[in-house]
Amino acid sequence: MKNTILIGLFLALALISLQPILSSSSANQDKYQIVREYSEGLAAVNNGEKRYPNLGIIESPGVWGYIDMAGKLVLPMKFTHAESFHEGLAAVELDHRTGFIDHEGKMQFEAPFDVTMGFHQGIVALIKGGAVAYYDKTGKRLATPPIDPGPSYHSFSEGLAAIATQGKTGFIDTSGKLVIAAQYEDAGDFSEGLAAVQVKGELRWCPPDASGSRQGSPKRFGYIDTSGAMVIPPQFESAGAFHDGWAPVSDCERRGSVDRNGKTVWSQR
Repeated sequence: MKNTILIGLFLALALISLQPILSSSSANQDKYQIVREYSEGLAAVNNGEKRYPNLGIIESPGVWGYIDMAGKLVLPMKFTHAESFHEGLAAVELDHRTGFIDHEGKMQFEAPFDVTMGFHQGIVALIKGGAVAYYDKTGKRLATPPIDPGPSYHSFSEGLAAIATQGKTGFIDTSGKLVIAAQYEDAGDFSEGLAAVQVKGELRWCPPDASGSRQGSPKRFGYIDTSGAMVIPPQFESAGAFHDGWAPVSDCERRGSVDRNGKTVWSQR
């Protein structure tokens, strides 16, 4: 499904708002207005940020810097945007220029973004005006198929990332090549070698509820492997990622878990 650039922009602003915040100590909390979670030994801190009441959208960014685990300011309060470190790099804005710095504060490369999803497996997803682009650590943009704007974006996991293109979802590799064809209604991230994908088929109805009402949908989730082969047939209303050999699934009002062989254990209602 296609979404407007405006929706994507609001998503980007929401991602900025949801950057994790942690009071690492009372001393730091007294010194800084915002203290984000530590990542790779550093935490972004802010003074002066203002937001529009009841909206959460930033009115004035204030200034950002980074403290170490001892609470010492190691990167000065000069950035107007600062994200957590991932794989040695953090996204910042300075003097209306956006890019990525290392732990010493040295700019490694510049790239346009409103917000990022952080580096994963050497690749970062950058969101600008609702559109997403992928870059490697040298600052090279991946040559991907045209990517639809929003409403969701994916980082790389197990060498692959889900993208939506021309209304369908497929997977690219770390070179940007579409290696699993865009044929799904939706898709999750790969975990333990499998990813949930949604396909459209025949309309299936749920049993009627106490009032006699019924819900139905032609869309169901199954699981593919990294070659794109469907290894667990589409049968679930929702499906999550695998952890320790199991993934959460649902069908109508039933909730349960499925293993890698497709065996489903349903919880009691």
